[in-house]
Amino acid sequence: MVVVSVLFFTLLFGMVGFRFSAGVLILYFIPFYLLLSSAALGNSEKIVFGLFLSFVFIPSIAYWAGFVMPFRLAIGLAFILVLALALFLRFRKQAVSKEMQA
Repeated sequence: MVVVSVLFFTLLFGMVGFRFSAGVLILYFIPFYLLLSSAALGNSEKIVFGLFLSFVFIPSIAYWAGFVMPFRLAIGLAFILVLALALFLRFRKQAVSKEMQA
């Protein structure tokens, strides 16, 4: 599904479409997909919930952080914050599952 959407935007808009779809995937989709990987959801549910959550939370974090720092820096901070939270929860889930096995 992801490859089809990237291919669609690339064929429709050329290199600009590829950059747009790759940017949406990297900045919006991947952090929340990783965040939801710790939940007991199906793959399609992770994709849909990840997109909806990312369209709400990343702009909100960037907006509020933009009051205390330059806006471009706030956008980067929002991405890094969500990605760090996703990776932390993923590693924590792995550590808990290893403890339960031992």
